[in-house]
Amino acid sequence: MNINRAYYNLIPFLATHRYIVVYGGRRSGKSFGVCDILKVRGLKSKRTILVLRKVGRTLKHSVYERISSSLNLDNVPYTLNKSDKEFTVPNGTRFICMGLDDPEKLKSIEGVTDIWLEEATEFTEKDFDTLDAGLSANSTPPPCIFLTFNPIPVIPGFEMWIQKTLSSRRVSNRQSRGAIGERCRFAHLLPTE
Repeated sequence: MNINRAYYNLIPFLATHRYIVVYGGRRSGKSFGVCDILKVRGLKSKRTILVLRKVGRTLKHSVYERISSSLNLDNVPYTLNKSDKEFTVPNGTRFICMGLDDPEKLKSIEGVTDIWLEEATEFTEKDFDTLDAGLSANSTPPPCIFLTFNPIPVIPGFEMWIQKTLSSRRVSNRQSRGAIGERCRFAHLLPTE
């Protein structure tokens, strides 16, 4: 299976950290890396992976395309339900792509083992808290929430919810990769040049 080597450092934390936070600039490969990690995770054991954008109409040209490309790159067979934007691989793992603009649809999805919030800065803290509370599937490895986004500017006197909720200190060194909090892994990824 193909995983960008920059993301291998996150794999050991999947068993011990509920939140995997990956941020980097455009073309840093963060979305591709998380997609590949979720693919490998889903092929090792049966999972129900909810892949979210804040607005559903943005799925087609982002995460939906990335999942399809990642599966095709490794010749992983899958069935595709186009109307539900759902990929199912032979072991029963499902990748369900949805927009949070219709939260009622989320209530009918049971057994979610992992969640990926692409462009996580578009979501509100309430969105995150609701999704986190609903992620209680008993699974091995344990459930994870992956958040990917572009760097958030530091504005004196204002912190975005991701900065307040998921980090207790800023990652200022561009090469820094460190665990922040007991259940969160923060990774700052640089574009490959």
